[in-house]
Amino acid sequence: MAIINYSDLVNDDGAFDKLLGKIDELENRLQDVAKGKRQEVKAVSPESTEELKKYAKELAKLQREFDKLQKTRKTTTKARKKASELSRKELIALEEEREALRKRKHEAKQIAKLRRAESGSIDEMRAKLSLVTIAWGKLTEEERENTARGKRLVESKRKLTRH
Repeated sequence: MAIINYSDLVNDDGAFDKLLGKIDELENRLQDVAKGKRQEVKAVSPESTEELKKYAKELAKLQREFDKLQKTRKTTTKARKKASELSRKELIALEEEREALRKRKHEAKQIAKLRRAESGSIDEMRAKLSLVTIAWGKLTEEERENTARGKRLVESKRKLTRH
C-alpha cells in the first residue's frame, strides 16, 4: 500500500515556476521573431504593397500570440495564488485538528491518572482539578456564570484549589 504524505499534496512542486519559465521563453522567442520581421519590413521597398501586407499580417499574428501568452501568464499567476491560499487554509485546519487532538489526549491522560490514583491522594486531586479546568475551559464566560453546570464547575474548582 502506497503512503501519500500530506506535504506531497500541499508543497509547491515547482510546476508554476516551470510554466512561468516556459512562458518567459516563449515571450522572448516571439520578441526575437518580431524584431526579425521588423528588420525584414525595413528592407522592403514602400512600393511593394503585397509584401507589406504580408508582413503586417505576420506582425498582427505575432501580437495575438503575445497577447495569448500574457493572458496565460495572468491565469497561471492567479492559479498559483489560489493554490497558495488553499494550502494556507488547509495548514490552519490541520493545526486546529492537532490542537484539538492534543486537548483530547490531555483529558484522557487526566482521566487515566484519576482512575489510578488512590482516593484522597494529591494525585487524585490534581487529576480532578485538571478535568474540571478542562471542562470549565470549554464553557463560555456567560455559560460559566449563568448555567447550573457552569456554577458547579466553578464551585468544584474553588473546592479543589482550597485543599
